Amino acid sequence: MESIALPPQPVASPDWRRMAASPLFVPVLAALIGLGAMFFNLVRGLPALWMTDEYYSHGFLIPILAGYVVWQRWPRLRELPARSGWAALILLIPLVLITRAAILSDIPQ
Repeated sequence: MESIALPPQPVASPDWRRMAASPLFVPVLAALIGLGAMFFNLVRGLPALWMTDEYYSHGFLIPILAGYVVWQRWPRLRELPARSGWAALILLIPLVLITRAAILSDIPQ
């Protein structure tokens, strides 16, 4: 017996009104803005580091290669369900603490 391949179902666009009404919307938005503010100077200084230090000169290729990998895997990535994961905080909290310690001790980013 042959199996019939069904065409992929269109992916529904996110329901922004429902997301904005969620009780987690404001805390998540505040956390994202805080992380953006914390790493702004670091990200802003990366191109200068990439241009002046031979060790990091490949830095310009990283966003291009990452975009290529996402583009290659997009059909599979698009089908993954979006869900929250509190386990990411286990990785994020130490990163934020180390960055904050570097800022307080004047270590160049």
